[in-house]
Amino acid sequence: MASAIPNIHWRREFALTLVVRWAEVDAAGAMGYAGQLTNPIERQSAMASVVGAWAQTDLSAAAAWVKELPAVQLRRDLIATVVHSLAERDAEAALAYLESFAPELERSFSESILRQWAERDPAAAAGKAMELPAGQQRNSVIHSVVSQWAQSDPEAARNWVNALSEGPLKQGALRALGHQLAETNPKAGLEFAMNLPLGQARRELTERAIGQWATIDFVGYVVFRERQEVSDHSSEGAKEAHKRIVHW
Repeated sequence: MASAIPNIHWRREFALTLVVRWAEVDAAGAMGYAGQLTNPIERQSAMASVVGAWAQTDLSAAAAWVKELPAVQLRRDLIATVVHSLAERDAEAALAYLESFAPELERSFSESILRQWAERDPAAAAGKAMELPAGQQRNSVIHSVVSQWAQSDPEAARNWVNALSEGPLKQGALRALGHQLAETNPKAGLEFAMNLPLGQARRELTERAIGQWATIDFVGYVVFRERQEVSDHSSEGAKEAHKRIVHW
């Protein structure tokens, strides 16, 4: 049926639709068909579609099947599909599943899992991220989770970050929090930045908040400035950012 469609793009889309429907009732049969396709692009696309559908009906079986594949790029792509489905239901189970693979594979997916988790339970995601081995990768994951957390509950995110021990992890988390605040609520972002100790982070976040505020609400920013809520004693970052804005 699909071979009768002249347009190759439409033909592939139609074939994928049929394979997905097949996988919903007979995942093993659909996977057998997908694995025999001669075109490598079509084969990989079909197998990924089958795994995605399989994960919706029998996640444990799909995860077990993918785990037995040879360590090639295809397996990595299919692992990503399974991990995404797992993380939507149980982030801890997704992280546990990854522990059975090589460490570099676990590291490459852990951030995306924790970000998914942070959308539902940022405090739990942040706590789990703290269990990762200390180092740049853990810091990066935590900064990512904090940024996600700040979108839904900036006050809770701020309290959690403030409770961290002083060091690179906390400084990076403060930056992540400040950047997210500047994006979603520039006034709150500016107030947050102005309460930081003098230094590079304060200058950077002050300029970011002012620039974002002036971009989305120039009049509101000017009124704020004229009321001297950002006073003549503001940080150099605030002064420089304001100078650039008034010369636009």
